[in-house]
Amino acid sequence: MHTSRISTLVGALFFFGWSVPAHAYSSAEILTTESYQYGRFEASIEFPDGSGVIGSFFLWKDGSEVEGTFWNELDFETLGIDCHLETNAYYGNPAQYHVEQAAGAAVCGAFHTFAYEWTPDYVAWLVDGEEVRRETGETAAAYRDNATEGMQLRFNVWPGDASFGGTFDPSLLPVYQRVDWVQYSSYDGSDFVLEWREDFDEAAIPEGWEAATWDSPKGLSTHSVENVGVVDGVLVLALTADDALGIPGVTPPTGAGGVGGTTTSTSVETTGSGGAGGSTGSTATGGASGTETGTSSSTASASVGSSSTGGATTATNTDGDPLSDTTTSSVSATATSVSVASATATATATTASAVTANATAQGASGGTSGSSDGAANSQQDSGGCSCRTAGHGSSSGLAGGLAGCLLLALGTALRRRR
Repeated sequence: MHTSRISTLVGALFFFGWSVPAHAYSSAEILTTESYQYGRFEASIEFPDGSGVIGSFFLWKDGSEVEGTFWNELDFETLGIDCHLETNAYYGNPAQYHVEQAAGAAVCGAFHTFAYEWTPDYVAWLVDGEEVRRETGETAAAYRDNATEGMQLRFNVWPGDASFGGTFDPSLLPVYQRVDWVQYSSYDGSDFVLEWREDFDEAAIPEGWEAATWDSPKGLSTHSVENVGVVDGVLVLALTADDALGIPGVTPPTGAGGVGGTTTSTSVETTGSGGAGGSTGSTATGGASGTETGTSSSTASASVGSSSTGGATTATNTDGDPLSDTTTSSVSATATSVSVASATATATATTASAVTANATAQGASGGTSGSSDGAANSQQDSGGCSCRTAGHGSSSGLAGGLAGCLLLALGTALRRRR
């Protein structure tokens, strides 16, 4: 089969079958797995500065992004090259911003203590023990009446744009946001009572916290598990280039799919003559691929896994040697909208260099890579820090069908080369 014909078919599959939005940057977000109603929420944070760099400490009602849900969110955000501080009460159905710029000097580049006080009667924002904003009345009622299950503590760092945060300057990378400690005090009706404090004394992310794996609010980056870690008793969140993930002094995490996300995938399988074969499992962030050895001496097979970071491919015969008379061509794609076309082709090899195939194919779409809570829908918060993508989407049936037709054309082309 002509190489040009293969290239044309593969190119068409990518054009019609997959949507592959590419981000140049990777960001970070971490959150508590538990929610808390009323109390004082405090953290000692060193926010980063720079054009287009946004650092956040916010409280979030889990599931706020789901369509039809009353949104509840409270923000501290540092923005822009001047690192000005904004406070935000973002609530409603639909949600609306209530933003104020805090007075005083820039707070980036050094540790400061940021705190929320949330009671049935008021919400207050404090910096280094000084109250910078207080809301009562309608705002207090919006959180009292609609966040009855409490809110999570969250931190993130991500790139903005000219509409929010300033035009991002990639020459600043890598950028780090640091959190020295976090504590929560409950509210007993008259005073705040300390419930827990996290000093990040261990080298690993503490129990009760998890890293996010969804897109940042402007869609310019994807939060990466590798960009969250603990160094010398300080929680570090990184904003990096996609090809420079990680934090100095932190061992990259391992595990299937990372914390806070799930991945499913389908595979492409090819069979032919010439020895036993194996299959590979799909891998996600930090995951490992699986292998299997076949038992037949007359049929070779290999399957290609697809996942949020691309699957690995391995094929061996019963002697453990690579297959020599079966040609397997695989293409793996990483996509925020995880669409996977699957097909099965059968082939009999007439010589080591010629392949005769009769292929049948079917297109399938599937797979999600989403949020820790598995929410089905998401909204884009064009100004706030909380917007998360509850799923990276799925391909349409049309895309799968087109992929199947193209693979059928591939089989026809192979027969004509007999």
